[in-house]
Amino acid sequence: MRVDAMKSVGKVIEKLKKRQELLADHVSVVVGYNGVAALALHEMTPKNIGKPRRSGIGEYWGPSEHGNKWLEQPARVHSKRVGELVQAALEGGATMLEALHVGGLLIQRESMLLVPAEYGELKRSAFTEKE
Repeated sequence: MRVDAMKSVGKVIEKLKKRQELLADHVSVVVGYNGVAALALHEMTPKNIGKPRRSGIGEYWGPSEHGNKWLEQPARVHSKRVGELVQAALEGGATMLEALHVGGLLIQRESMLLVPAEYGELKRSAFTEKE
């Protein structure tokens, strides 16, 4: 029984070593917002979508008729395009990190177009970082 336990421990150690090797090559890019209450605004359900502002300039939650989720929407909608950009960058000689950064910048740009105009500070806090 002890021999079986030692073999089992040896297998676990081998699996952990392989996982560690895979993680050593792991690269990623983060797209997000640093603005005050960015998460709360992203997740909330807006009420005045599309209604004219009292000032008469534009509409609430404009330019997006969807309101929130301005970061998730571009990630979903443009996922195929991001994949194409990453592949093209890799074929052009970029590293995986550089290629992912290009894809992240596309998501950031499209996301910033959806951030409601009344949250200019939030829009300016957008970032794409290499990890």
